[in-house]
Amino acid sequence: KDVAVTSFALSLGVIEYQTLVLRGDLDAASEMLPDIPEDQKNKIARFLEGQGYKDQALEIATDSEHRFELALGLGQLQIALELAREADVEHKWKTVGDAALTAWDLALAVECFKHARDLSSLLLLYTSSADATGLRELATQAKEAGLHNIAFTALWQLSDVDGCIDLLLDTHRVAEAVMFAQT
Repeated sequence: KDVAVTSFALSLGVIEYQTLVLRGDLDAASEMLPDIPEDQKNKIARFLEGQGYKDQALEIATDSEHRFELALGLGQLQIALELAREADVEHKWKTVGDAALTAWDLALAVECFKHARDLSSLLLLYTSSADATGLRELATQAKEAGLHNIAFTALWQLSDVDGCIDLLLDTHRVAEAVMFAQT
């Protein structure tokens, strides 16, 4: 009654795998991988990541969140894009879009920011690439979303003075519309 017993389950296969990795024998460790239970794969992936073997960790990981983080860390944008499509969560789309911008993959960044409904980032991309069609679509989306500053800027970049005046009138900014029309 005075002694508390705590038990831990240790998988022999996991311990042997980790020992081989620590010794630097990745070939022998990869041969042992099929013997490791599926529920231990994420534990192995975290261990590999901690040891600096992120590529191998990405191959082994089964948790989609962990795979997403690893793919972004390794610059594997296609894998991160697939995981973002599966999850269809706004912050994942934004994260992949930002990573695509860093990698200068503008087409992928536009796709991601459209899914994330990140209109300000789309404004930046469309104005810097002089994409008139994209700016026109963005102005429409921004009007519908109530983001009138973005809509106005998109119309201004298109040199659509009448559209800018109409937008100012639609938002009950008559004085600004008059000043804008006069200048």
